[in-house]
Amino acid sequence: GTASHYSSWGMVVIVPKLPHGGDSPSENSKEIANWVNWLHSKPSSLPSNISLENGVGLSGHSFGGLTSVLAGSTRGVGAVVALDPADAFGVGKENASNLNVPSAFIMGEPSIVNQMSNGTHIYKAAGGNKEHIRIQGAQHTDFENASTDGAKNAANESAMRYAVGFMLYNLAGLKEYQGYASGNTKVKEE
Repeated sequence: GTASHYSSWGMVVIVPKLPHGGDSPSENSKEIANWVNWLHSKPSSLPSNISLENGVGLSGHSFGGLTSVLAGSTRGVGAVVALDPADAFGVGKENASNLNVPSAFIMGEPSIVNQMSNGTHIYKAAGGNKEHIRIQGAQHTDFENASTDGAKNAANESAMRYAVGFMLYNLAGLKEYQGYASGNTKVKEE
């Protein structure tokens, strides 16, 4: 899925089993914060060639995107990519000002599934350097990836291109991906 796509670009990816599933982004964000703290404690099981100099990247889709935003204020986080985040009861908007790391909000068209694109409210309330990228014509489920690698459609391919480029620019400092870190963009499906 999305994790294997990030991994295919050389990123080390951890996909924790979250104790609250998709039901409690607030509680899950605490678990993600624990993982970030564990990584920065430099455990012996972490390969020595892994650099956390620019922080850890967090990414998720829907409530996972909301969870990433909520955990994004954890010390040691370097960037956040929220894929069409759905805001449960306004908790994202309420806490978004705590987000002060580079963040990309990659969104689809408003629909009932993404709570009428209320992730836009999170974006507007977010602190820090933030980017808003709307994939025109994309549906909420276009941001999900199957367990096999590869884009499921043009909207997914565009979203993953921006997500990976944003992370590579902000976490690895690869200047050739700066264009993917420039938001407030509308991208049409190709």
